[in-house]
Amino acid sequence: MSATAETAPKPPSEESNWSLEEIFEDIECRFIINAPDEDYESTNRIMFDIEAAQWFYIDHVVPKYNLPFMTLKQFTQKIFQHCPALREHKNVNEILTSWGLYKRQVPVRGAIMLNTEMDKIILVKNIGGTTWSFPGGKVNRNESDVSCAVREVMEETNYDLTASISEQSYLEAIVGQKPYKYFLATGISENHDFRPLTKGEIDLIQWFPLNDIPPFTELQRSKKAEKYFFIVERFGAKIRRWVQQKKQLQQKRGKTRKPKASTKVLSYSSPDNLPENGISIDFGKQNTFESPFSGFQFNRELLMEPFGGFLCD
Repeated sequence: MSATAETAPKPPSEESNWSLEEIFEDIECRFIINAPDEDYESTNRIMFDIEAAQWFYIDHVVPKYNLPFMTLKQFTQKIFQHCPALREHKNVNEILTSWGLYKRQVPVRGAIMLNTEMDKIILVKNIGGTTWSFPGGKVNRNESDVSCAVREVMEETNYDLTASISEQSYLEAIVGQKPYKYFLATGISENHDFRPLTKGEIDLIQWFPLNDIPPFTELQRSKKAEKYFFIVERFGAKIRRWVQQKKQLQQKRGKTRKPKASTKVLSYSSPDNLPENGISIDFGKQNTFESPFSGFQFNRELLMEPFGGFLCD
Protein backbone atom coordinates (compact mmCIF):
# COMPACT_ATOMS: atom_id res chain seq x y z
CA MET A 1 0.00 0.00 0.00
CA SER A 2 1.31 3.43 -0.86
CA ALA A 3 0.43 6.93 0.32
CA THR A 4 -2.00 9.01 -1.72
CA ALA A 5 -2.84 12.68 -1.73
CA GLU A 6 -5.88 11.88 0.44
CA THR A 7 -4.00 9.84 3.05
CA ALA A 8 -0.75 11.84 3.22
CA PRO A 9 -0.79 14.29 6.14
CA LYS A 10 -0.53 18.01 5.55
CA PRO A 11 1.71 19.26 8.37
CA PRO A 12 1.01 22.70 9.80
CA SER A 13 3.45 25.50 9.20
CA GLU A 14 4.67 25.42 12.81
CA GLU A 15 5.71 21.92 13.96
CA SER A 16 5.61 22.89 17.61
CA ASN A 17 1.86 23.53 17.30
CA TRP A 18 1.02 20.06 16.03
CA SER A 19 -1.93 18.42 17.75
CA LEU A 20 -1.87 14.77 18.86
CA GLU A 21 -4.13 13.98 15.90
CA GLU A 22 -1.69 15.54 13.44
CA ILE A 23 1.28 13.82 15.10
CA PHE A 24 -0.37 10.42 14.67
CA GLU A 25 -1.12 11.21 11.04
CA ASP A 26 2.59 11.90 10.52
CA ILE A 27 3.63 8.69 12.34
CA GLU A 28 1.14 6.60 10.35
CA CYS A 29 2.45 8.03 7.09
CA ARG A 30 6.05 7.28 8.12
CA PHE A 31 5.53 3.70 9.31
CA ILE A 32 2.11 2.30 8.37
CA ILE A 33 0.62 3.81 5.21
CA ASN A 34 3.91 3.59 3.30
CA ALA A 35 4.73 0.08 4.54
CA PRO A 36 5.40 -2.58 1.86
CA ASP A 37 2.33 -4.35 0.52
CA GLU A 38 3.46 -7.69 1.98
CA ASP A 39 3.27 -6.22 5.49
CA TYR A 40 -0.52 -6.06 5.05
CA GLU A 41 -0.74 -9.78 4.35
CA SER A 42 -1.04 -10.48 8.09
CA THR A 43 -1.48 -8.50 11.28
CA ASN A 44 1.69 -10.12 12.64
CA ARG A 45 3.74 -8.36 9.96
CA ILE A 46 2.09 -4.97 10.36
CA MET A 47 2.64 -5.20 14.12
CA PHE A 48 6.41 -4.97 13.57
CA ASP A 49 5.80 -1.64 11.79
CA ILE A 50 3.60 -0.49 14.67
CA GLU A 51 6.31 -1.47 17.16
CA ALA A 52 8.87 0.59 15.20
CA ALA A 53 6.38 3.49 15.21
CA GLN A 54 6.00 3.22 18.97
CA TRP A 55 9.79 3.39 19.43
CA PHE A 56 9.85 6.52 17.27
CA TYR A 57 7.03 7.99 19.36
CA ILE A 58 8.90 7.32 22.62
CA ASP A 59 12.36 8.39 21.39
CA HIS A 60 11.44 11.53 19.46
CA VAL A 61 7.83 12.64 19.89
CA VAL A 62 7.32 12.33 23.65
CA PRO A 63 10.33 14.47 24.70
CA LYS A 64 9.80 17.03 21.91
CA TYR A 65 6.10 17.66 22.48
CA ASN A 66 5.89 16.69 26.16
CA LEU A 67 3.30 14.01 25.40
CA PRO A 68 2.37 11.07 27.65
CA PHE A 69 4.21 7.74 27.46
CA MET A 70 2.20 4.95 25.84
CA THR A 71 2.66 1.23 26.31
CA LEU A 72 2.69 -0.87 23.15
CA LYS A 73 -0.89 -1.94 23.84
CA GLN A 74 -2.09 1.64 24.28
CA PHE A 75 -0.19 2.80 21.20
CA THR A 76 -1.49 -0.09 19.07
CA GLN A 77 -5.09 0.61 20.07
CA LYS A 78 -4.62 4.27 19.13
CA ILE A 79 -3.11 3.36 15.73
CA PHE A 80 -5.86 0.84 14.87
CA GLN A 81 -8.55 3.35 15.80
CA HIS A 82 -6.93 6.24 13.94
CA CYS A 83 -5.46 4.69 10.77
CA PRO A 84 -8.07 4.17 7.98
CA ALA A 85 -6.17 1.16 6.60
CA LEU A 86 -6.47 -0.70 9.92
CA ARG A 87 -9.93 0.24 11.21
CA GLU A 88 -11.45 -3.01 9.93
CA HIS A 89 -9.59 -4.89 12.66
CA LYS A 90 -11.69 -4.63 15.78
CA ASN A 91 -10.15 -6.99 18.33
CA VAL A 92 -6.76 -5.48 19.13
CA ASN A 93 -6.23 -7.78 22.13
CA GLU A 94 -6.38 -10.87 19.89
CA ILE A 95 -3.97 -9.26 17.45
CA LEU A 96 -1.49 -8.50 20.24
CA THR A 97 -1.79 -12.03 21.65
CA SER A 98 -1.23 -13.61 18.23
CA TRP A 99 1.73 -11.33 17.55
CA GLY A 100 3.24 -12.10 20.95
CA LEU A 101 3.21 -15.83 20.15
CA TYR A 102 4.63 -15.20 16.68
CA LYS A 103 7.31 -12.89 18.03
CA ARG A 104 8.62 -15.59 20.36
CA GLN A 105 9.79 -17.53 17.31
CA VAL A 106 11.62 -14.64 15.62
CA PRO A 107 15.40 -15.29 15.82
CA VAL A 108 17.51 -13.11 18.10
CA ARG A 109 21.06 -12.15 17.15
CA GLY A 110 23.63 -10.35 19.25
CA ALA A 111 27.11 -10.55 20.72
CA ILE A 112 28.97 -11.94 23.71
CA MET A 113 31.50 -9.17 24.34
CA LEU A 114 34.62 -10.01 26.36
CA ASN A 115 37.50 -7.81 27.44
CA THR A 116 41.10 -8.45 26.37
CA GLU A 117 41.83 -10.78 29.31
CA MET A 118 38.53 -12.62 28.64
CA ASP A 119 37.61 -12.49 32.33
CA LYS A 120 34.84 -9.86 32.04
CA ILE A 121 31.68 -9.69 29.95
CA ILE A 122 29.26 -6.91 28.96
CA LEU A 123 25.58 -7.31 29.90
CA VAL A 124 22.63 -4.96 29.43
CA LYS A 125 19.33 -4.49 31.24
CA ASN A 126 16.15 -3.08 29.72
CA ILE A 127 14.26 -0.16 31.21
CA GLY A 128 11.73 -1.46 33.69
CA GLY A 129 13.21 -4.95 33.54
CA THR A 130 15.08 -7.04 36.08
CA THR A 131 16.89 -9.45 33.76
CA TRP A 132 20.45 -8.98 32.49
CA SER A 133 21.20 -10.24 28.99
CA PHE A 134 23.66 -9.94 26.11
CA PRO A 135 23.32 -7.00 23.72
CA GLY A 136 21.13 -8.13 20.82
CA GLY A 137 17.70 -8.16 19.27
CA LYS A 138 15.38 -9.55 16.64
CA VAL A 139 16.42 -10.04 13.03
CA ASN A 140 14.77 -7.71 10.53
CA ARG A 141 13.40 -9.01 7.27
CA ASN A 142 16.19 -9.84 4.76
CA GLU A 143 18.88 -9.00 7.35
CA SER A 144 21.90 -11.27 7.82
CA ASP A 145 22.81 -12.60 11.26
CA VAL A 146 26.06 -10.63 11.46
CA SER A 147 24.43 -7.40 10.27
CA CYS A 148 21.71 -7.80 12.88
CA ALA A 149 24.26 -8.38 15.66
CA VAL A 150 26.34 -5.35 14.63
CA ARG A 151 23.24 -3.13 14.39
CA GLU A 152 21.77 -4.23 17.72
CA VAL A 153 25.06 -3.88 19.61
CA MET A 154 25.56 -0.38 18.19
CA GLU A 155 22.02 0.66 19.12
CA GLU A 156 22.27 -0.71 22.64
CA THR A 157 25.90 0.03 23.59
CA ASN A 158 27.41 2.50 21.08
CA TYR A 159 30.08 -0.07 20.15
CA ASP A 160 30.89 -0.93 16.52
CA LEU A 161 31.57 -4.66 16.26
CA THR A 162 32.14 -4.69 12.51
CA ALA A 163 35.85 -5.53 12.77
CA SER A 164 35.57 -7.64 15.94
CA ILE A 165 33.36 -10.60 15.05
CA SER A 166 33.56 -13.54 12.70
CA GLU A 167 30.68 -15.45 11.12
CA GLN A 168 32.32 -18.70 12.25
CA SER A 169 32.62 -17.80 15.95
CA TYR A 170 29.27 -17.96 17.74
CA LEU A 171 27.15 -19.83 20.30
CA GLU A 172 23.52 -20.90 19.82
CA ALA A 173 20.61 -22.02 21.96
CA ILE A 174 16.86 -22.38 21.65
CA VAL A 175 14.93 -21.01 24.62
CA GLY A 176 11.26 -21.86 24.43
CA GLN A 177 10.68 -21.68 20.69
CA LYS A 178 13.00 -18.74 20.07
CA PRO A 179 16.44 -19.35 18.50
CA TYR A 180 19.28 -17.26 19.96
CA LYS A 181 22.64 -16.78 18.26
CA TYR A 182 25.41 -14.70 19.80
CA PHE A 183 28.72 -13.95 18.09
CA LEU A 184 31.82 -14.03 20.29
CA ALA A 185 33.97 -10.89 20.36
CA THR A 186 37.14 -10.42 22.41
CA GLY A 187 39.47 -7.49 23.01
CA ILE A 188 36.65 -5.09 23.89
CA SER A 189 38.04 -2.00 25.62
CA GLU A 190 36.79 -1.50 29.17
CA ASN A 191 37.25 2.26 28.74
CA HIS A 192 34.83 2.57 25.81
CA ASP A 193 31.98 5.07 26.09
CA PHE A 194 29.19 2.52 26.47
CA ARG A 195 25.72 4.09 26.18
CA PRO A 196 22.45 3.27 24.40
CA LEU A 197 21.78 5.17 21.18
CA THR A 198 18.04 4.42 21.31
CA LYS A 199 15.81 5.87 23.99
CA GLY A 200 13.35 3.99 26.11
CA GLU A 201 15.03 0.58 25.75
CA ILE A 202 18.30 0.07 27.67
CA ASP A 203 18.59 1.15 31.30
CA LEU A 204 22.03 -0.18 32.32
CA ILE A 205 25.20 -1.42 30.61
CA GLN A 206 27.70 -3.12 32.89
CA TRP A 207 30.85 -5.25 32.96
CA PHE A 208 30.44 -8.50 34.91
CA PRO A 209 33.28 -10.79 36.00
CA LEU A 210 32.91 -13.97 33.95
CA ASN A 211 32.88 -16.04 37.14
CA ASP A 212 29.87 -14.07 38.41
CA ILE A 213 27.49 -15.11 35.64
CA PRO A 214 25.54 -18.38 35.67
CA PRO A 215 25.65 -21.31 35.80
CA PHE A 216 26.34 -20.79 39.47
CA THR A 217 27.80 -23.17 42.00
CA GLU A 218 25.34 -24.67 44.47
CA LEU A 219 26.36 -22.05 47.03
CA GLN A 220 25.62 -19.23 44.59
CA ARG A 221 22.48 -20.68 43.06
CA SER A 222 19.10 -19.24 43.96
CA LYS A 223 15.80 -18.70 42.18
CA LYS A 224 16.35 -14.96 42.44
CA ALA A 225 19.77 -15.14 40.77
CA GLU A 226 18.46 -17.37 37.97
CA LYS A 227 15.63 -14.92 37.36
CA TYR A 228 18.11 -12.08 36.88
CA PHE A 229 20.13 -14.02 34.28
CA PHE A 230 17.46 -15.99 32.41
CA ILE A 231 19.10 -16.02 28.92
CA VAL A 232 22.67 -15.77 30.21
CA GLU A 233 22.06 -18.96 32.21
CA ARG A 234 21.73 -20.90 28.94
CA PHE A 235 25.11 -19.71 27.66
CA GLY A 236 27.29 -19.40 30.77
CA ALA A 237 28.89 -22.86 30.66
CA LYS A 238 29.46 -22.66 26.89
CA ILE A 239 31.18 -19.28 27.24
CA ARG A 240 33.54 -20.57 29.95
CA ARG A 241 34.48 -23.60 27.85
CA TRP A 242 35.08 -21.44 24.80
CA VAL A 243 37.27 -19.01 26.77
CA GLN A 244 39.23 -21.89 28.31
CA GLN A 245 39.87 -23.47 24.90
CA LYS A 246 40.88 -20.14 23.40
CA LYS A 247 43.35 -19.44 26.22
CA GLN A 248 44.84 -22.94 25.92
CA LEU A 249 45.25 -22.45 22.19
CA GLN A 250 46.97 -19.09 22.75
CA GLN A 251 49.35 -20.65 25.28
CA LYS A 252 50.10 -23.54 22.94
CA ARG A 253 50.88 -21.19 20.10
CA GLY A 254 53.15 -19.17 22.39
CA LYS A 255 55.16 -22.26 23.35
CA THR A 256 55.52 -23.67 19.86
CA ARG A 257 56.42 -20.40 18.21
CA LYS A 258 60.22 -20.43 17.71
CA PRO A 259 62.31 -17.30 17.28
CA LYS A 260 63.48 -16.68 13.75
CA ALA A 261 67.03 -17.83 13.03
CA SER A 262 69.49 -15.00 12.54
CA THR A 263 70.38 -14.36 8.93
CA LYS A 264 74.01 -14.98 8.13
CA VAL A 265 75.31 -12.22 5.95
CA LEU A 266 78.38 -12.79 3.83
CA SER A 267 80.08 -9.66 2.59
CA TYR A 268 82.23 -9.98 -0.48
CA SER A 269 84.93 -7.51 -1.41
CA SER A 270 84.17 -5.69 -4.61
CA PRO A 271 86.23 -6.38 -7.79
CA ASP A 272 87.84 -2.95 -7.50
CA ASN A 273 89.46 -3.97 -4.22
CA LEU A 274 90.85 -7.32 -5.30
CA PRO A 275 94.60 -7.82 -4.75
CA GLU A 276 96.75 -8.20 -7.83
CA ASN A 277 97.46 -11.87 -7.44
CA GLY A 278 94.46 -13.22 -5.61
CA ILE A 279 90.70 -13.24 -5.02
CA SER A 280 89.73 -12.35 -1.50
CA ILE A 281 86.59 -13.56 0.29
CA ASP A 282 85.88 -11.64 3.46
CA PHE A 283 83.12 -13.05 5.65
CA GLY A 284 83.17 -9.85 7.67
CA LYS A 285 82.24 -8.99 11.21
CA GLN A 286 78.49 -9.15 10.46
CA ASN A 287 78.70 -12.93 10.52
CA THR A 288 77.55 -14.67 13.70
CA PHE A 289 80.39 -17.22 13.54
CA GLU A 290 84.12 -16.95 12.98
CA SER A 291 84.98 -18.60 9.71
CA PRO A 292 88.27 -20.60 9.44
CA PHE A 293 88.54 -19.19 5.90
CA SER A 294 88.57 -15.58 7.03
CA GLY A 295 91.25 -13.70 5.02
CA PHE A 296 91.99 -16.70 2.79
CA GLN A 297 93.52 -15.82 -0.62
CA PHE A 298 93.87 -17.78 -3.85
CA ASN A 299 97.32 -17.29 -5.52
CA ARG A 300 96.61 -17.77 -9.19
CA GLU A 301 100.24 -17.92 -10.28
CA LEU A 302 101.09 -20.77 -7.89
CA LEU A 303 97.93 -22.63 -8.77
CA MET A 304 98.56 -22.35 -12.50
CA GLU A 305 102.30 -23.18 -12.37
CA PRO A 306 101.81 -26.91 -13.19
CA PHE A 307 100.09 -25.82 -16.42
CA GLY A 308 103.04 -23.75 -17.58
CA GLY A 309 101.44 -20.53 -16.47
CA PHE A 310 99.71 -20.06 -19.83
CA LEU A 311 96.28 -19.63 -18.16
CA CYS A 312 97.60 -16.68 -16.20
CA ASP A 313 98.49 -14.66 -19.28
